[in-house]
Amino acid sequence: MHVGNYLREIAKKKRFSVAELAQKVNKSDTAVRKDFEKDSLHMSVLDSYAQVLGVNIYKVLSRIYDGKEYDDIIGDEEKSMMKEEIPNNYQKKDETMSPISVTFQVDPSKKDELIRLLTT
Repeated sequence: MHVGNYLREIAKKKRFSVAELAQKVNKSDTAVRKDFEKDSLHMSVLDSYAQVLGVNIYKVLSRIYDGKEYDDIIGDEEKSMMKEEIPNNYQKKDETMSPISVTFQVDPSKKDELIRLLTT
């Protein structure tokens, strides 16, 4: 899945202009446009977009890794995911905590198991 394209489509469906989205994620218009061109983004960047757009991006990614086609998610399932509320612990930022970034290298046969573990 091309993450930038997905975010662009969700922003369009939610009627966000690039300028509005940029302001809400604390980036420049140019930076948001560049993010839309990227096929992957840092987790903290994804978190910012997900919070503003009201989408649980990790659930979307999990469904894709479970074998759902990208088009299927943009279709009917995407509408229901947009209605799901993001848990409160995801929305609130605790100022005593700082974000971290983690990279996993996993045997391909264990990838699905790890994704299920991280998303449940």
